[in-house]
Amino acid sequence: MLQQLHLHSIITNGINARILGAGNPVWVGRSGGPPAFEEFISFRAIAADYSGGSIVGEGVTLAPDTGTPVLSGNMVQLDGDDLVGTISAPLNDLSVILAARATGSNNSRDAVITLKDGTKTINIESKTAGEMEGRMRSSNFGFGTSIPSPADAQLITNDLLNTITVFTMKFDGAKAQNTVGAFNSGSTTMSGTEYTVTSLIIGRDGGSNFIPMDFFEVIGLEGADDAAIASAVEYMRNKYSAEGTYYTPVVETPVPLLGDSNTVGIGGDTINERWARRVPKDFSASTFDLQATAGTQASLYGFVSPADDSKIAKSFPTVTQTAATFTDARMCLISFGGNDYGQDVPIGTFGDTTDQTFYGGLHQGSANLAANAPADMLRVFVSIPPRFPEPAANGAGHLLEDYRVAVETHIAAQDPATHILVDLDTAGLVEEDMVSDSNPADTLHYGDNAHAKIAATIRKAIAKHFGIVR
Repeated sequence: MLQQLHLHSIITNGINARILGAGNPVWVGRSGGPPAFEEFISFRAIAADYSGGSIVGEGVTLAPDTGTPVLSGNMVQLDGDDLVGTISAPLNDLSVILAARATGSNNSRDAVITLKDGTKTINIESKTAGEMEGRMRSSNFGFGTSIPSPADAQLITNDLLNTITVFTMKFDGAKAQNTVGAFNSGSTTMSGTEYTVTSLIIGRDGGSNFIPMDFFEVIGLEGADDAAIASAVEYMRNKYSAEGTYYTPVVETPVPLLGDSNTVGIGGDTINERWARRVPKDFSASTFDLQATAGTQASLYGFVSPADDSKIAKSFPTVTQTAATFTDARMCLISFGGNDYGQDVPIGTFGDTTDQTFYGGLHQGSANLAANAPADMLRVFVSIPPRFPEPAANGAGHLLEDYRVAVETHIAAQDPATHILVDLDTAGLVEEDMVSDSNPADTLHYGDNAHAKIAATIRKAIAKHFGIVR
């Protein structure tokens, strides 16, 4: 029944069916019934129901304290206006999902949504005047005053201004999480103190910081599991054609990174801009687990112990032997081959099982993953990046392209449900990108521009695997 999983929704026993067809995927709910989130609704207000100066919703009625909002199609337009309602919901068991589009920002405190109890507030704000970065800010609610905004959780800046976005907040007493889907997530610990949210504000913070915006819908869920939260996000994304989300990274999961110096990011001057750091934060509320090091290979050919022990430990046939590395992992990024070319590793033939050939190393590493990693973990193989110019044949008589073809052949024989290959020939890389900004003489690694293009290409490939076109 379950046709395909989001990376960040733990879904078991047929709880949700995700139907993939033309257009966007749609959550249809538990066993084909209504969307899973509906049984957890604490409050809900839909902009299209705005009539006579208010929205009479479920568990809340929203009406302006300031200004005169305007209904336009399926949205209420706010600009110096707000919508305010009384609610009653325990914070430590609450999730709030908002579909909205910020159309302007006058200062860093302009907020699209605010949860309030007296002087205590939690809001999603712009963070930067003239932009919308989706920072969650708390005052007096017992956790950090400013959760890293999803748009720059690892110094990645994505301005959400004029983008229909599904903003998601989740509170469980131990942790507060904030995500705007495709543009990352942030989290912080909570004190566990019991609080009750008594007021909901759309279009401003707890004071007088209004934001120009289009409001579509808000849903508050009480006691919802992660699958139900994901179903609400999917419902909103589909209903309002939201660009700024396609998953709910509320389930924290490690993302192991296996590979060589290009996986480590040598050559990229801005550490947090390296592709291996950018991609995991785009698909996980957790962080990456760097299991890569310079000099590693897909094979063990040419290595001598003890001199090469550190490289042996992180090469593909070896690093995949430790099951603990992959505990609870939903995705793993893998990039080997450049050093195999450089060290004249024999490619061998498809079907080799020895770790002394390139094909054999790929076989052993994948076999180890089958034995030691979760069965549904997505294995994302990143192809060997181009070089300008492409080098001549190595000492084994192989071109760099021969190793790329071997990886393609290996992946083509694996289960497509859990294996994808990201072809960096589609990344639009040019010679200037492949030069380390701080070390122009380094022609093996690449600079920040290349890392940005590679990260974007990998993200698109992963999204496409899950039925989303970015």
